[in-house]
Amino acid sequence: DLDPLLAKYLRIGGLALAVVLFTLGILLILSRRCQCGAKQKPRAPGDEEAQEENLIVSKGKMSVAAL
Repeated sequence: DLDPLLAKYLRIGGLALAVVLFTLGILLILSRRCQCGAKQKPRAPGDEEAQEENLIVSKGKMSVAAL
């Protein structure tokens, strides 16, 4: 049987540890998602349209290849 005050502090400490670990996990997931975009070189202002066209073409090739 634990002292009620000790049990309260253990509960609060466990909750704080859970929050810290949860936050670290979310930050780790988000940092890995953002990292892949950082490896690409900076684009010129008009390149977004060209990239969208390339994406549409590559998706069309993938769907044709799947058939």
